[in-house]
Amino acid sequence: PPPPPRACGAATARALRLRQAAPLSLLGAACDDFTRLNDELGRDVGDDALCGRGALMQEALHEDQILCRIGGEEFAILVPGLGEAEACLAAERVRQHIAASPLMIAGVPLNLRVSIGVATLANDEQELTSLLREADRSLYSAKRNGRDSITTGTQSPFMQDGLLVSTARN
Repeated sequence: PPPPPRACGAATARALRLRQAAPLSLLGAACDDFTRLNDELGRDVGDDALCGRGALMQEALHEDQILCRIGGEEFAILVPGLGEAEACLAAERVRQHIAASPLMIAGVPLNLRVSIGVATLANDEQELTSLLREADRSLYSAKRNGRDSITTGTQSPFMQDGLLVSTARN
């Protein structure tokens, strides 16, 4: 499972050391319809679902990408060295891996998908807290726009209606 929220501070410090002059992006991810699942099937099932979704996210990441659970059904994924276009590809890889892996509850498959917001550090002066806020805003935009999607804080030429349409670089 991903590290608990208190371990994310060490992970962000590690990401900043890795960054140096390279870009740094952050993915804010949340399990769609988690509250309903938790309310209808109970907290034990909800906890198992979060552990399972977290493990799947970790499987979809590269070794230098850092997954942290930041609270509730929300996760942060630091992707050092990736600009916005590449971060969207990483987000799409995570989204597709989750979508292709139904959660099994008492032998019944349940699709618990994720919405992901993408934010990229604009300059060396920008703080990680503002990056997290931007990713969070993008995440909630993805949830408002139909869930199981990816949204950035910019008008990205490679994203349309929450779906990756091009891998062209900015």
